[in-house]
This record gives sequence, C-alpha cells and structure tokens, in this order.
Amino acid sequence: MTKLLASRTLTARDLLLAALGSDSLPAMEAGPGGKPRFRDRRDLRFNLSHSGGLALCGLAGEEIGVDIETIRPRRTLLLRKALSEPEYQWCMDRGGGWEGFYSLWTLKEARVKQSGAGLARPARTIAVPLLEPGGSG
Repeated sequence: MTKLLASRTLTARDLLLAALGSDSLPAMEAGPGGKPRFRDRRDLRFNLSHSGGLALCGLAGEEIGVDIETIRPRRTLLLRKALSEPEYQWCMDRGGGWEGFYSLWTLKEARVKQSGAGLARPARTIAVPLLEPGGSG
C-alpha cells in the first residue's frame, strides 16, 4: 500500500491525517539519521516534502522517500556540482533546462530521504535512474 497526497493548502499534519484516514496521528519518534517515524506503527512509513506553496506526503508499508521542488533557475555551476557526468549529459541531451535538472534532483532527494541518510555525501555520487517522461524506476 502506497499513498501519495499533494496539496497547496494543507499542512504536513493534515496530509498525514488524510493519508492515514484518521483524526489523530500516532506517536512519533526519530529513527536512524533523525528520520521521523511512527513509534507504535512500524507497519507504516511516511515521508514529507515541501517547496514554495506545495507539499507532498508519502505513506507506505516500507521505507519511503518523496521530494517535490518548485522549478526555478539556479546558478549553472549547480549542474556540474550536483550531477554525475552521465546525469549531466542526460540533462544536456534534453536541452539543459532546469526541468531536467529538477527531475534528477528530486530523485536524488527522495532516495536519500528513503534511506534516512540525507545529503551526507556529495549529490553527484548519489546515482538515480535516467528516466524518460512518464517512466518509473
């Protein structure tokens, strides 16, 4: 069971309550790496992300990581700093726009959030699948 909910107006708490179909949240604690989890519901894992006015909540029966980003221009040096050479080339092959970068960046963020490791190592060393639009990995 995996649920994903996104909203522009609900709080992270509201998203979790909606995903759980409940009026109250189970007690929480910090897991490995400080990742929040439900203390007495080890059968449920969740992850939250927000960017600008957007919020995303993922709820699953196993560890989950989600990320959402508002696409905005950044310094072009970020492409080389955050992407491996194959990822950089993939991005350039698609016009080098920020949409391609954020497609890869959100995958990287979701991967490290799933593991609870966070960005403890350089982003360019975090491998992600090079997906086509509509693809899954």
